[in-house]
Amino acid sequence: KFRTVTESVSDSIIMINNHGSIQFWNRAAIKMFGYSEDDVIGNNIHDLIAGNDYIASAHLGMKHFKETGDGPFVGNNREVTARRKDGSTFIADLRINAVMINGEWWAVGVIRDITMQKERLMELQRLSWAVENAADTIIIIDSEGTIEFVNSAFIELSGYDKSELMAGAITDIRVGDYNNKSFGQMIEEAKEQGQLRETTRNMRKDGTYFYLDLSIIAIKSEQGNIISYVFTGRDVTLEIEVQQKLREHMASMEVEIEERTRRYKDAKVEAESANRAKSAFLAHMSHEIRTPLNAIIGFSQILGQDKALDEKQRDQIRTIYQSGEHLLLLINDILELSKIESGRMSFEMEPVDFGYIVDEIEHMFELRVAQKHISFEVEKLGHFDEAIITDKKKIRQIILNLVGNAVKFTKTGGVLVSAVLTKTEGDKGVLKFAVKDTAHGIREEDIKKIFDPFEQATQVKHKEEGTGLGLSITKRFIEAMGGEINVTSVVGEGSEFRFELPVQYAALNNVNTLTLDYAYTVTIDHRVNVLIVDDKPSNIKLISDILERENIEILTASNGIEALAQIKNHDVDFVFLDLMMPEMDGFEVITILRNEMYLKIPVCAVTASIFDQETQDILAYGFDQIIRKPFKNDALIKVMADYLPYVHIAYEADDTLKTSEHVFDDSAIVMSNETVALLKEQILLGDLETLVQMVEKHDSIDNATKAHFIKLARAFNIDALTELLEKIEENV
Repeated sequence: KFRTVTESVSDSIIMINNHGSIQFWNRAAIKMFGYSEDDVIGNNIHDLIAGNDYIASAHLGMKHFKETGDGPFVGNNREVTARRKDGSTFIADLRINAVMINGEWWAVGVIRDITMQKERLMELQRLSWAVENAADTIIIIDSEGTIEFVNSAFIELSGYDKSELMAGAITDIRVGDYNNKSFGQMIEEAKEQGQLRETTRNMRKDGTYFYLDLSIIAIKSEQGNIISYVFTGRDVTLEIEVQQKLREHMASMEVEIEERTRRYKDAKVEAESANRAKSAFLAHMSHEIRTPLNAIIGFSQILGQDKALDEKQRDQIRTIYQSGEHLLLLINDILELSKIESGRMSFEMEPVDFGYIVDEIEHMFELRVAQKHISFEVEKLGHFDEAIITDKKKIRQIILNLVGNAVKFTKTGGVLVSAVLTKTEGDKGVLKFAVKDTAHGIREEDIKKIFDPFEQATQVKHKEEGTGLGLSITKRFIEAMGGEINVTSVVGEGSEFRFELPVQYAALNNVNTLTLDYAYTVTIDHRVNVLIVDDKPSNIKLISDILERENIEILTASNGIEALAQIKNHDVDFVFLDLMMPEMDGFEVITILRNEMYLKIPVCAVTASIFDQETQDILAYGFDQIIRKPFKNDALIKVMADYLPYVHIAYEADDTLKTSEHVFDDSAIVMSNETVALLKEQILLGDLETLVQMVEKHDSIDNATKAHFIKLARAFNIDALTELLEKIEENV
């Protein structure tokens, strides 16, 4: 009967004799501790289930129990740590009863696992602490409106003592007339709706007011009956008072604001009128000056064709022409700005070969960058096989302004031009253009000003030539065409100007193109196997067509895996390897070739973007050379000729690419520091006539140098004059 009763309970029931040996072990004990009945019967209970901290004391307590049948656990509930068979412990409630059997004290223990109860209690304690110390006010009332709990935040805010509030009615807390509702009314609404949110004005104990953003939630039992309400309030006293003061202030300011608005509108109308008058004046004067200037330029060109003129007369006419062109450029800038400001700017949209414009501007600056001994690279990427619909004159002026500024201000290093035509949807796309230089850079505080009229993107001490209108006009053109221009710059390192324009593509028909290829002859002594690796079939086709000739065998691969297979199966002499490809890119291929296959085949990296990786970083992987897309046709053969002794390329003279001008050699000029300083002073003063007179009279300056100085001065080329003097100063 005892076993039947004990097996039906959920608590562990264990009986031990006066030696502490287990004599009975119910089913609940098996489940709780993990020991079977056979595991424990006859074994000492303390060694099996007592917590490690209790084993020693338990044995001592057992000695006392054996003699007296008494102890701290007998007849009392105690919280102890119990140990399972797997070594894990849990918190247990233990009660021991003493039983006399055959003249000996035996013990019957009832053990209950209270771990979850303890955890819940701790959680409740944490929640209680959080509620008590919450920044928001919290009040809990029963269904009859009697206050059961208030936290510290409400006590502090209201000024009441806790004893004054507890067991009182919520309606005893006075509510002001902010929303014309009492607490009783709000409780009724919360009862109907389940919850309610109101802003209330409440009265403190001292009679002053405070405002609460109050939420009331009705708590229901499982049967659906409301058992309590929870009031949670955020103190919004400061916000309400500020809002009230603002409303009062705004009301008093309405008349003044209306008056100010009227004065502002009048001033705006007056300013717009003055601006239109100024623009109209500039436009009129620009036209008046431009008309005779066109005649001067036109007739100077006609006179320059007269074969009867001697060299001195030709030089004088050339000076007239160049000076007229310079003046015309300045006048055109002023006229363009006046047209923009007067709202008369218009666009002539037509299909344009943008690649032709980029090539044309590249050709225009070739001589200038050679004179300055700086590098000049132009990169074209994307859909240059199609025309774009744009204003040809304006897009050309935009690019000319940006590239011209970069070349003008760059003294050492170089200029990089990047033009990218991408497609977005159908015949729509984006033109991305960037000009990067290694000039002196622009201070951060000056970057916003450089797009203002008559400002220049410079930090040098002398004034550069020009009106300072180029960037202002460029920005307005780009924005009017739906684009955006940005600039980043680091003083001492250089600047990058970049813009994006939305474009529409059109067929490239009947649009003039510019061919800049040099004529060249290729000789290949014996068969060459060339591997072209690129994931774009069009790129493979282009390189194949360029290389297609006798003694060149073309192998192709669309990714790195195919490339390695081709190299294993064929005797490859040269590889053109694209860097960015799916599955295995060019960097992985070159790493395997150099570090695993130990092959020394010449490999030329082919990349579509100069910004993806710096040149030295690419070469460090093991590439022999780099070619950037788009490339000139001769570049492929030339790089092969550099590494294969049986491939030869010879360039032919091309009169169309020659120029009548030469690069002036400034390295041999000798001039004293005093002379350089005097000439620089004339440039700063803008007195080029005095500069010419000083140069002509100076005995230490040879005739060739004098002629070059005079030519630059007559053309008002202040930038070139300044650079020449700086070069001479360095030579000294």
